[in-house]
Amino acid sequence: MKGIPANFWRGRRVLVTGASGFIGAAVVRRLAQQGAEVHGTGHRRRSAAPAVHHRAVFPDDAAAILAEVSPESVIHLAGPVAAGAAEEQRPLLRRGVVDAALAVAIAANGHGIPVLHAGTCAEYG
Repeated sequence: MKGIPANFWRGRRVLVTGASGFIGAAVVRRLAQQGAEVHGTGHRRRSAAPAVHHRAVFPDDAAAILAEVSPESVIHLAGPVAAGAAEEQRPLLRRGVVDAALAVAIAANGHGIPVLHAGTCAEYG
């Protein structure tokens, strides 16, 4: 199987959720180096430069942010980081992990936008 062509991301509008996090920041930088127009989301912190920042809280803002940005691709990395979370924190984690990923997938599907989703350590309990 051949790899992605060197110019694949050039000029593409990409939304990176969780662009203020460790992995998100690295993805933003790499996409920008490849020539993508990068838009990012962050809840508490701004997206890593050079992404255009959009404040978003998932799952609530999924449909609105996809409509606003109109990306060609979504890389969904947003999610709470809570390794070893206590049982009472699980409903909050479900909202930030499962419900958020589902909302992003449904919103993207409604526009025919492909999504790459990467999980968090919060998924493993």
